[in-house]
Amino acid sequence: MASMKWWYLKNFFSNEESEYFRKYLKLNNDSKLKDPVNQSKKKKCDVYMSRILDIRIDPNMHTLFKRLENVVRHANHKQFSVDMDPLDNYSNIFLQEYKGSNFDHYDFHFDGEPDDVAGEQKLTCLINVSGKKFTGGEFVLFDGDECLVPELNDKGSLLIFPSYHLHSVKPVKKGTRSVAVVWFLGPRWR
Repeated sequence: MASMKWWYLKNFFSNEESEYFRKYLKLNNDSKLKDPVNQSKKKKCDVYMSRILDIRIDPNMHTLFKRLENVVRHANHKQFSVDMDPLDNYSNIFLQEYKGSNFDHYDFHFDGEPDDVAGEQKLTCLINVSGKKFTGGEFVLFDGDECLVPELNDKGSLLIFPSYHLHSVKPVKKGTRSVAVVWFLGPRWR
């Protein structure tokens, strides 16, 4: 389903697929890789950067990512109309975990900007892969006003939005909020 600011699908992943996805990204990560935004004071959560080759050789992950790419391409065609590359660079996939015990959060930030010459992020895709229910941790998009996006609260739900939109995550109060993040890249903005 689409809105003016984002595209979402409820239950894009089943509970089993969400668990598999979360566990896979958590186990197959490279702690030496760093998210540039993660280096700032804007973030207070754990980020697990994925290893590129492991995703390509795992048949279950390959199937899930092909399905994900098809949905994002469809949403892009219907709503966003940005130039996108194929999802063949799996280094733009990672897992973010926000713990209620720490009141983890992420302040307002951009993933990419239309006039950013160095960055080519076009669309950000978030998938709720949390193991159990959590409280707090609301996702917020900002477009003149703060807009809560409750569609991302359900396990397996998928949210797509332009990477240059300002967004944040409010503090998690209880439990752990786990979100898979995939950046879809493309040629320079024109």
